[in-house]
Amino acid sequence: MPGTGKCRIGTGPMTADEILSDLRDIHLPATEVSPFGTTGFALWPLATALAIIAAIMLLRRWRAGAWRRRLLHDLNAFISAPDAWGVSGLLVLRSQLARHGVQVPSLPHAFFGPPGDLDPASLREAGEALKGLLQR
Repeated sequence: MPGTGKCRIGTGPMTADEILSDLRDIHLPATEVSPFGTTGFALWPLATALAIIAAIMLLRRWRAGAWRRRLLHDLNAFISAPDAWGVSGLLVLRSQLARHGVQVPSLPHAFFGPPGDLDPASLREAGEALKGLLQR
């Protein structure tokens, strides 16, 4: 028998009292107060993973809008000084919008006449129309 110094080999089956006396030396561990203490669960890895995923998503969203901010800046510069940009600048801005999937309307008939007939007001109106498309 363990703990008594006697050997039980060959003496026959153990009785219930002998089994219980052998189990007296087994001590159960103290119960945990924390509901997550027994499973080894911790919140910090989950919180860290969520913070990293949120940061990646925000960075992707910010980068996806970079072309829109850059084009809006160029459109504001065009609207403030349409003479410096001219029709070629308007066409460049229109092609950039179309490249990003914005449906660009056709140009007014005034743009298809002689270059001297085109005034800055019509260029400004076309730039503001493009800006309205971008801000939708």
